[in-house]
Amino acid sequence: MALTKLASRMTNGITGTNDLESDEIRIVAGTIRQNSSTRTQWDFINDSSHQPIGVSGTYATASGGTITLNYDTTFTEVISMVVGPDETFANQMNMSVGGSVGLSRVLISASAAFTGAFTLEYNGNAWATISGTAQHLDPTFVSYSNGTLTLSHDYCRGAAITVTPWSDGGEIINPYLPIIKTVSQSQVAIQWIDTTSGNIVTSAPSTRMKALVTKTNAQGLFLDGTNNATDINNVDFNLGNFWFYGIFKV
Repeated sequence: MALTKLASRMTNGITGTNDLESDEIRIVAGTIRQNSSTRTQWDFINDSSHQPIGVSGTYATASGGTITLNYDTTFTEVISMVVGPDETFANQMNMSVGGSVGLSRVLISASAAFTGAFTLEYNGNAWATISGTAQHLDPTFVSYSNGTLTLSHDYCRGAAITVTPWSDGGEIINPYLPIIKTVSQSQVAIQWIDTTSGNIVTSAPSTRMKALVTKTNAQGLFLDGTNNATDINNVDFNLGNFWFYGIFKV
């Protein structure tokens, strides 16, 4: 079967086809980056090396897990729209991104697949993470009260968390068994069971308390700076960009 080459027209770098004239096509394209001071604001990068086209204003606005990026006009049809992460978001944060595309705006959302872990212990004087074991979560000890240890950590959404015994390579005489009491976006509360009695420990902290905590991020990312969602693995969100490129019919 012979192939027939169809004629096309190009005006000002925009290709026309047999279905669309070049003056019917418009492009929306550019790069956005989260503002380090106002986290709900994702600025269009506009400098000596970057220029956005087809957008409204100087920034897109985030609320929860959605960035609303408005075009400078309302189109009649969507031909295509692609949103992608740059090398920082893709490689260092394992982030993926997509858009819900409309005729006057695109709603951008993102997710990141990562698992964080850290080990903790009561060393006889204070709570501490065991050297070299913290990954992604960067825990902070908040309180210990009536047997409940509460910690905060870097953003890691969801309740996919486990806590298991940890020995730190040494012997623990009659260790307590750690269990999860509560979990949130950036906090976890741990209790301990005395395996000899089966009761939850409510006494002072003990060197019998050591644990490995592992948590997997689930669901989409918050993109407005709320819920401690400002960095992943100590890489700030405002160090990465989202690229977008759309073709529309006027």
